[in-house]
Order: sequence, then C-alpha cells, then structure tokens
Amino acid sequence: MPAEARARRPWRIGLTAHLDGGGSAHTGTFERALQRALVQRASAQRALVQRASAQRTPIPSPAHEPLAELHVACDGASAERAEVVARRFVDAQVDVVVGHFASAAAAAAAPRYEDAGIPLLLPAATAPPLTARTNVFRLCPHDGALLAAVTDWLARPRPWTDLCVLDDGSASARGFAEALRAAARRIAGVRTVASAADAQALFFAGRHHAALELVRALGDRLPAHLMLSDDAIHPAMSAELAARGRSAIAFGLDVAEPGVGVYFAETCAAVEIALALQCCVTQGLPPIEAVQNLAWPTTLGVVSFDRGENVAARVACWRLGLAGAEVFAPDGGSRDAPEFDRKARSVLRSNHA
Repeated sequence: MPAEARARRPWRIGLTAHLDGGGSAHTGTFERALQRALVQRASAQRALVQRASAQRTPIPSPAHEPLAELHVACDGASAERAEVVARRFVDAQVDVVVGHFASAAAAAAAPRYEDAGIPLLLPAATAPPLTARTNVFRLCPHDGALLAAVTDWLARPRPWTDLCVLDDGSASARGFAEALRAAARRIAGVRTVASAADAQALFFAGRHHAALELVRALGDRLPAHLMLSDDAIHPAMSAELAARGRSAIAFGLDVAEPGVGVYFAETCAAVEIALALQCCVTQGLPPIEAVQNLAWPTTLGVVSFDRGENVAARVACWRLGLAGAEVFAPDGGSRDAPEFDRKARSVLRSNHA
C-alpha cells in the first residue's frame, strides 16, 4: 500500500498467538509483553511533549501520531486457524503482524502476508524454513542455533552416558528430536536409548504444557539429568520442578527477567519494531524493506536482521528450579557454533512445520 494511503488512516498492527483461555502457558506472556510495549510507547510520547514544552520548541511529530490500531486474533497454534487469521488481517489491511508463536501456524500464514507485502515479526516460531520468505523476520534463535547449543552442551564432560530424547509429537519438535538423536550418536561417550526408564539423562523437545505433563507423569522415575527446549522456560515449569526438589537445564534466548517466561522480551521487541515502523513507512520506505535494512532499538538491544534472522540472537543455558528460571551460561554455543549452526539448520530445513 502506498505511503500516502497509509498516512490517511491509523497504523494497523496484527497481533496473534494462542489466546484461548488455558490454551497456552505463553498466552499471559504475550499479553503482558504487548501491554508493556504500549505503555513504554505512551511514556516516550509524553516525554517528548514535556521536553518540547519546557524548551518552547515545536512538539516532535512522533508525539502527534495516533496510537496504533490493534487487530488481535487467536490462531489456536494451528495451521488451519492461522490461515483464517491471515485472511482476516489481509482483508483488514494491517501494516505489520506480530505473532504466530507456533511454527506450524506461522508457516501457514506467512505466504498470505508475503503476497500482501506485510512483514511478519516472529517472537517465538523457531522452524528454520520460515525465514526463507522475504517478509518473515525472527527475533528468537531458530532450531538450528538451539540444536548447535544443545549438542555443544552434550559434548562437554558429563556424569552420564545413556540419553533418551523424546518429543511432544508435533512436527517441529519431532524434527528437532530426530536431528538431536543423530547428533548425539556422533558424540563420544553418549549412548542413545529409546526409553526414559533406561536413561540417565532425558532431553524433551516440545511445548511447555507437554513438558509439564511429562514431568508429572514420570514423577520419581524422572531421570537424574533433565534437559528441555526453549518453550519450557516458564515460571510454571520452575515451580513444578522446585516442588519435586528437582532442576532442569533448558536452552533459549540469552535474555533473562525475573518472573517472566521465554518469549517475553522477544514479543516486547517485536511490538516495539511494529510501532516504530510507522515512521519509516510514512517517509516512503516499503515496510518489508524497512524491517530488513534498518537497525531497531528495542528491549533486546539494537535488533537488525540478516536473511530474516536477528543477528544478535544468542542461545543461553538456563537453570529451572528452586531459584526460578535464570541464565547461568550465556552464549551456550562453542567457538565453532556458527559453522555447526549452519549445518544444523540445513539438517532441520526439511521440516516445514
């Protein structure tokens, strides 16, 4: 849509995730992140007005911008519902979309946004193929980076040999688990086993609620060493483990804030970019080109994208348990992580969920 046409109407942001009550542990995270980004935006605008008034200078134009028009929809974390949401957003002529936390939902919706020239900012969807589309920009690490960090961690000295890798049955988690098993078999001293009952260590790939169900189902039979994927980094998981006197290692973006789960900072940053994008577009820069080529000051620091990926995204090791969720080993990858990450991403690219 031409910049002149956009200037004659409110800036429109599509916001979508699994928002059904009880549908996802990350629903509250999404909503709190949205609220914080909007509050920060309003505070910044008030500060501009106050500063201009005190200095008796013209009020900067950003202070005159109307608050963005928000279009919020639930995608149910499913491909089918995500396609319905995408059609609705395109019909509503939204300018940018934040969300589709689930990779399957993002994959289904992205082509419709691409056809309409709408940038899609992903706070949480990790499937590597998503950013092959020119309009998709990811703020969190993708599965290739996570796989590189996990494999590097497994290759370090450890007090166990037998590893079981399980997943929640979703296509994305299943692909990750298959790639991890293959990588683990190449590590000296690691033996993969099919059953958690036969394992000294367990890695679970999948959504937060499925990880919780697994911990509860295994109970006292949970292997001594537990590792989880990024979706499990949430206060509820820490509380569950702490109640059992247990802890776990998880792998996710190197951003920590007490009391919130993974994806909070990523979602805040995505909304901040979506709001700031308005100024660029009203100056005549196409939205997809603007997101791709500019640097964006955000909660995460300055974000810029290379082939759709946040170049500053780094995987960290988290400890979940009595102390909550805390980063204890920033930059969990090895010195050779960039090359391993490239190979890992290639292995995972065939998984289009």
